Amino acid sequence: IGNYAFENNQISSLALPESITQISDYAFQNNQISVLSIPSSLTTIGSQAFSSNQISSLIIPKTVTSLSTYAFSSNPITTLSIGKCTADICSSGNQFGSSITNLTIESGEIGSSAFSSGQIVNLSLGNEVSSIESSAFSSNQISGKLTMPSNLTIIGDSAFSDNKINKLVFSENCKLTSIGDSVFSNNEISDDLVIPNSITLIGSNAF
Repeated sequence: IGNYAFENNQISSLALPESITQISDYAFQNNQISVLSIPSSLTTIGSQAFSSNQISSLIIPKTVTSLSTYAFSSNPITTLSIGKCTADICSSGNQFGSSITNLTIESGEIGSSAFSSGQIVNLSLGNEVSSIESSAFSSNQISGKLTMPSNLTIIGDSAFSDNKINKLVFSENCKLTSIGDSVFSNNEISDDLVIPNSITLIGSNAF
């Protein structure tokens, strides 16, 4: 789908065929789209392709590996599911705005400050998430139980600082060897905490 193809219309619901592989810049900008179904064939979404719509719930399939700047800006997204985080999708600058309250990430690498300073309350991380860089989820409202993925190898400094997490669980067969500085600082962790045998280093103010 080419640049500006459906820009400035009144489209409210959009279902795309499985044959689509790329959506170019501004393709659906400034419509009224509230329901969007992204096909599993899609790999690339251009700059501001869906900006200025009414999307509140969004599923990004694993096949999407390239997401340009502000692709979903100016949407009231509260529920977001990402099949695979890449450098384009989960990087600093928060591609999806700051209104997200429910976030699921199935796999991939989560960049520095990717979802910091937001409103996330419920966070689910799949076991195929391999790294979480510094400040990735800092300064949100993440609460309740948080389970660390079994294939996680890196947690950067302050990755989950300044939230409301009250129970922290490390998965069986955990691959982590270290927990950096301030990773879980300023939370409300009060239940039983079991540090896995794989951990050999815990940083300053880690909890």
